Amino acid sequence: MATSTTVKRFQRIASQRLWGKRLDVYLVLSGLGVSRTRAASLITAGKVLVNGQVVKPSYRVKPGDLITAEFEYEPELTIEPEPMELNIVYEDEDVIVIDKPAGVVVHPARGNRSGTLVQGLLFHCQHLPLRPDSPLRPGVVHRLDKDTTGLLMFAKTDEALRSLSTQIEHRTVLREYLCFAWGDFELSSGTIDAPIGRHTIDRQRMAVTPFSARTAITSYEVLRRYNICTYLRLRLRTGRTH
Repeated sequence: MATSTTVKRFQRIASQRLWGKRLDVYLVLSGLGVSRTRAASLITAGKVLVNGQVVKPSYRVKPGDLITAEFEYEPELTIEPEPMELNIVYEDEDVIVIDKPAGVVVHPARGNRSGTLVQGLLFHCQHLPLRPDSPLRPGVVHRLDKDTTGLLMFAKTDEALRSLSTQIEHRTVLREYLCFAWGDFELSSGTIDAPIGRHTIDRQRMAVTPFSARTAITSYEVLRRYNICTYLRLRLRTGRTH
C-alpha cells in the first residue's frame, strides 16, 4: 500500500446539501480523505475550526460556516492488490463470501499494510466499492478479528454495500459464532453486556472497561460442558473489535 506524509489544508464554506450534518460526518462527505474516526480526532485536537473556533465533533454545520483544517496527512488512497489463496464459499455479481482463516487481517491499517484479505479480494475481483467513511475498507460490510476464523461477506457493488451496511446497522443480519470458553456457565443461556474499549495501559489491546468504551452485547447458549471449558453458540447484537 503506497503512502506518504504531507501537510493537508482544507477551507470550505458549508454547502447547502450538508447543512445540519455533524462536523465529523461533514468532513468525510466533503472529501477530506479521512475516516469519521480520524475526522473526530482532528476536531478534538483543534486541527479543525469552524469560523475560527474550536468545536466538538457533534457540532451541527450551519449555513455560512467557514470550516478550515490543517494537519499532517498520510494518504490512504492506494491499496495494492495482492495475489492470495481465497476460500470462496459463495460469489455472484453483487457479493462474495469468504471463509477467513485465522491470522489474516481483514483490511490494511497501521501496522498491517500488506497481506490483508481486502488486498487479496481486489486481486480477485479487480474492483470493490469504496466506503466514503473509510478508503481502506472497500467492500467491507463487517469484520472479524485477526485471530478469528469464519465467514465474511463483502459487497462487490455500490448498491450491495449500501444495502448490507444498512442491514448490519439495523441488526437484521444474523451473526453467530461457535466457540470454547474457559470454565463453566451457571445458566444454559444468557446475555453478556460488557462495554469494550482500548486497554488503559496497552493501547494496542482491547478490554472490558468503563472508560471510553462502546456498548458490546452478546447472547450465548451452552451447547456442551467439559471439565475445563464450555462449548457455546454466540449471537452478536453488536460487533466490536476485541
